[in-house]
Order: sequence, then C-alpha cells, then structure tokens
Amino acid sequence: MAISAQEDAKKLAGNWSFSAPQAPNGYQDGDCHFKEKSGKLTAIAKVRGSELAINEIIKDSNAETYKCNFYLDGAYIELIFKMTKDDQLEGTVNTQGMNIPVRFNKKVSKVQIKE
Repeated sequence: MAISAQEDAKKLAGNWSFSAPQAPNGYQDGDCHFKEKSGKLTAIAKVRGSELAINEIIKDSNAETYKCNFYLDGAYIELIFKMTKDDQLEGTVNTQGMNIPVRFNKKVSKVQIKE
C-alpha cells in the first residue's frame, strides 16, 4: 500500500549530500533538500550545477521504502531508498538498464555564535 511520506517528513526534512560512485562521471555526487509541501514530501536536488525539482516522493509502508521518478538530462530515473538504522539513506537509482547504488548523508547545520 503506497501512502504519502508525510509522517516521516521530519526525519527526512533538511539538507543531504549524496554519493553514487558507480554513476557516470558528473553524476556521482550532489546535494538534495527534502521538505514537506502541501502534505507531500518533495525535494530539490542539485546535480552537475543544475537544480531539479522532485514533486512527490511516495512511501511504501509495507517495504519501508520511498520512491520517486523524474527526468535528468533526458533520462528517466527511478530512485528507491530507505532510512538506515544510523539515520542515513541508502538506495538504488534505476536508469537505462543500470542499477546504481546511492547513499545519502544528512548535513549538519553549522551555527554561528555571536560573542
């Protein structure tokens, strides 16, 4: 049963960096900002210096995975990922017959303290 990922948006919300070493050159790393918008989990990904809007991320409650589909430089991308026990994300990018492992690490905000 696919449901909105709204209930887990707090865990996912924020800035993440991703790494996919087996991806083609230029697509091996980038950043992603997850947020809840109008009751849906969405994201903005930065890859190769460009921003890409991901308008909906769906959670499969049976498998505890998230899934989204989008186009990147003309290629259809399916991203399936899950949260790990150490609060990171890992998954697979499926595109053009390739299954590419991907891992996300949450970025920690640096707070500046005024003296």
